[in-house]
Amino acid sequence: MTKVFVYGTLKEGFGNHRVLRDSRKLCDATIEGFDMISLGAFPGIITGSDTIYGEVYEVTDTSVMRGLDSLEGHRGNDDPSSMYYKKLCTYKVETKTNEKTLPNDNEKTGQALVYVYNLKGPYGSNGNLAKVSPARWVR
Repeated sequence: MTKVFVYGTLKEGFGNHRVLRDSRKLCDATIEGFDMISLGAFPGIITGSDTIYGEVYEVTDTSVMRGLDSLEGHRGNDDPSSMYYKKLCTYKVETKTNEKTLPNDNEKTGQALVYVYNLKGPYGSNGNLAKVSPARWVR
């Protein structure tokens, strides 16, 4: 089982949410220490100082993880051609979340993988990245 924090088009109500298939949403959550940037039709996050709003999912199917890696252009954290790399982050449950949906009713934080945009990758940065503030991807 892998927990994944999603913050863009993989969230409920967005077009790429289908990639998560039968994965179980655990909570709405935030992560800190990143900035959200707009890449046009979808966001990315990079190391920064903002709070990112998203959702945490429990992924139990390895084919779902492969689908996520494919969607995010992840070929491995050591592969410079990856569009996103994966990083383990600490998430904080948003207070509006019904904690009964969590594995442990007392859990207020947890660890999850997040896809972080690779500024040194093939898509890189033209130096003109638009920061999204507040860091909550909406339609």
